[in-house]
Amino acid sequence: MEKWFWLSLLAMFINTGKVFYIKSKCIEIDTWTLVFFARLLPALGLITALFWVDYEIREPLTFWLTTLSTVILTLLASVLYINAVKIGFLSLVVPLQATIPLFMVICTAILYGEFPKPWALFFISLLVISTALTLLLGNHNRSKPAGQQLWKALYFSLVAAALFGISTILDRVAIAATTSSGALVYSAYWHGLSSLVLGIILYQKRLWYPAMGFSILSTSQWTFVLGYALLSLLAFLSQQWAVQESLEIENGITYVKSIVMMHISWVALGSVLWLRERISLGISLSSAMTFLSGMGLVYELGR
Repeated sequence: MEKWFWLSLLAMFINTGKVFYIKSKCIEIDTWTLVFFARLLPALGLITALFWVDYEIREPLTFWLTTLSTVILTLLASVLYINAVKIGFLSLVVPLQATIPLFMVICTAILYGEFPKPWALFFISLLVISTALTLLLGNHNRSKPAGQQLWKALYFSLVAAALFGISTILDRVAIAATTSSGALVYSAYWHGLSSLVLGIILYQKRLWYPAMGFSILSTSQWTFVLGYALLSLLAFLSQQWAVQESLEIENGITYVKSIVMMHISWVALGSVLWLRERISLGISLSSAMTFLSGMGLVYELGR
């Protein structure tokens, strides 16, 4: 197997750990504060590291516009998705996020004229369907919001999935705009710009002081924030390095993202084994289907 594959698997496992870390350690921490420091702290370290890295941004305009675009797109997607979760029915809103790889396939076809091979496309589709089914069954709730509110939530979630898919494709554009160490360079400036944008938002919302006030968080909570920032950094870097290593592979970024998304299945399995959640036979079967379809994709890519 090539390096991009192992990096994708690493990102998948780190993302799995990150979900459980949030569930067990970060529930009481304000979300804006957590996200802000998850961007700011890695930004300080990564930008400092660039002083010891020999790199060149060969297409500055493309790089900076693309990086700023991904920052804004992911922010918009996050806001839409959070709003969808707040007003919508989770069993319908959350599964729509599993459509991200399909939006990526559409984007790569339009931008690069690249199409997955038939078997790879089959496994990607199967992965999307089975993941959506797992989430649909796992988040089943009989209390549905009424008519127009429900469709608004579904619309928000679908648009968010599209924005996430587009931003992931643009990662490839930004990394390709550098001559070397593209994953590190892009990660550093992405975190820096994200911190700046989030800082402005916090200031506008008058949340700057709570986010920056050391008295707001306890010592243990600061430890949890640092732990989350580290996991977020490792997950982001692993995925971006996988993207960098897959630049020469047709539709490679879609394969990377598909493997990373398999963490949803591991989270479902872990919730049963670790959190002792009881799930139905249907969820067990759909989770197994997700895992097997992911392994089928891995086998097809490794041929």
